[in-house]
Amino acid sequence: MKINLFPIAALSACCFFASCSTDQGQGGGAPPATPVVVAAAVQRTLTESVSVVGSLVADEIVEIQSEIEGVVETASFEEGSRVEKDVVLFKIDAEKLQAEVSEAEANFELAAANLKRGKDLLKTKTISSKEYDQAVSSYHSTQATLERARQRFDDAVIRAPFAGIVGARMVSPGQRVSVGETLTSVVNLQTVKAEFGVPGRFLGQLKVGEKVRVKVEAYPDKIFTGEIYFVSPRIDTTTRTVLVKARMSNDENLLIHGMLASIDVGLQERENALVIPETAVIQRKDKQSVFAVGSGDIAELKEVKTGIRLKGEVEIIEGLQAGDLVVVEGTQKIGPGSPLRYAKPGDSTAKVEVKDKA
Repeated sequence: MKINLFPIAALSACCFFASCSTDQGQGGGAPPATPVVVAAAVQRTLTESVSVVGSLVADEIVEIQSEIEGVVETASFEEGSRVEKDVVLFKIDAEKLQAEVSEAEANFELAAANLKRGKDLLKTKTISSKEYDQAVSSYHSTQATLERARQRFDDAVIRAPFAGIVGARMVSPGQRVSVGETLTSVVNLQTVKAEFGVPGRFLGQLKVGEKVRVKVEAYPDKIFTGEIYFVSPRIDTTTRTVLVKARMSNDENLLIHGMLASIDVGLQERENALVIPETAVIQRKDKQSVFAVGSGDIAELKEVKTGIRLKGEVEIIEGLQAGDLVVVEGTQKIGPGSPLRYAKPGDSTAKVEVKDKA
């Protein structure tokens, strides 16, 4: 896990100055100017984030299972194809069960007719109350049998529960299946969820509605943006992490269920934060300071108070103002009062990625 920077806009954070001044000390006996790389303290909007690993999960995923025992008559789909809601996927013993429905309907109609006739006969005392009760019982019994037969027939015709992508077919026509046997699956990938654990110490900074940035190995140069919709109210006692879920659109159909993902979770935002490259900060015992460029390009040692440290840069809370120039390369070669000469960067240590506020 790492703490890093979540950039907001798209401008460079510091400005470097090419050689433009003349060495001091020529002809006056003054010490020669020391070449250094400088950068300006700039104000930016910063977002602190934590990077974690999680999994992508389909917004909806269902294993299609058989509700009855019987022989598969048809499998009416192509594996991996998109299907709409209620499209027929399988039929199991449908002809046999249709016959059972027809028989149950006939028995029910007969029982209904007998009950109607029994009512008339009971009025004229032609039949006893016991015989009438038997007609009533037969009516309800055949009605229940018909409902069960219809339900079994409905269960024999298996439909897609929602629009989505149908998975691999696990059975073939002619194969006998049992109750609860998995036949295929249907997943809805129009929206994808990222599920991940965040260390419990960040719980107070996690908020529903906050944005997350998601990257997957299959598309290393692409960033997917999601939004947190769930933060668990408890911390896992084994991992000491809190479960977080975020949703993201999958309009390009690039994301699939089960992908491993790297997720940047925004924790806190600082507007108008004053930022300098981290290499400018000098740590001496319990104090932090920087070499600022003073009047006449003379080095001035200034004590500073720092805030968030993110990805090669540091927030300055006290000690500098926006626009102040600080030495980011060459601090080990100078002291207070040293004359300075601006030089080009010798490496990338002073480069930063803070972005302008949107």
